[in-house]
Amino acid sequence: MKCKNCDSEKTHKNGRDASTGKQVYKCRDCGKTFTDTTQPSKIKARGVFTKDDIRKLHDVDYRVLEARKNLKKNEFIEKDELIKRIGLRPGYPRLSATIDSHKEYFGRADSRIYWSHPEEIKELKDEGTFT
Repeated sequence: MKCKNCDSEKTHKNGRDASTGKQVYKCRDCGKTFTDTTQPSKIKARGVFTKDDIRKLHDVDYRVLEARKNLKKNEFIEKDELIKRIGLRPGYPRLSATIDSHKEYFGRADSRIYWSHPEEIKELKDEGTFT
């Protein structure tokens, strides 16, 4: 990416623009920062949201429900991977209570929690592999 100020090729990534989500670059020669204007905006216009946008941003239970839809048979993911997929950090307030309300989608083996399709979880619980 060439610097928009001095045309130098010596640029590096420098985070994202909070208002647009576009990649920000910084020039090593002149020190100026600039965004990649060829990228589409990753964030909706400020102040304009749908109900689903609000749920995706603020409703942890909704995010878990959306992640559940993508669980496939014979695929198991650990709790930390689920947390990453829904975009939360471990220790997020209310996370344990939210996750515990989806018992048919996870099982415990030793000290690990695995998520999968409910039929897979039920089979392993029936066998005694999961608690």
